[in-house]
Amino acid sequence: MVSLARDHAKVMRNALIDLDPEARAEDEQEQAHGIRELVEKLHDADYRLPDRSVRISAHSEYDGGISSCCLEISAVDRIIYDLVNNAARFAADERVRLAIEFWPQDSVRFVVANTVSPDQRRWIEENTGTPSELFRPHVTRDGRGLGLANCASFVASAYGHAFGEDAVEEGLVGAALGEDRFLAWFHWPRYDGAA
Repeated sequence: MVSLARDHAKVMRNALIDLDPEARAEDEQEQAHGIRELVEKLHDADYRLPDRSVRISAHSEYDGGISSCCLEISAVDRIIYDLVNNAARFAADERVRLAIEFWPQDSVRFVVANTVSPDQRRWIEENTGTPSELFRPHVTRDGRGLGLANCASFVASAYGHAFGEDAVEEGLVGAALGEDRFLAWFHWPRYDGAA
């Protein structure tokens, strides 16, 4: 609970610049963050929804740095929580998987996976040209369509792009639909400082 509360506070300071200027200034100070801490807080966690609980499993092939400060890691946390929220809502088998891997061009790739029901699969096929369109604004099933579009905006910014749609076009964020599985991914620049 303490870890989640701390994450939430960092995400809120990232989103609302004037919320706590002193703590935000500390969040902006250089402090390396590695993948290991992120995996440890998510692996084998119970994610509670109003009507059920979903189990998260997380693993990483990559064991290096991911951010240079708390403010940056809060952006990564926010993307992961948005993707996990989405996956947990639709997980047909009450399991969500997070895999992290080294990716070429000095990036790290995060992949969130969940099983989908035939109804969910049909909805995605009927309402998107490709599953990656779920990262565009206002493409949603029973929501506001902001979460995944926000993910694309954060990733675009991390790679120097102005718009989230640039991240979708370049494949820096995306989604794929297998026979019974939905995969959503995003890339983040690797941090080579000590973590």
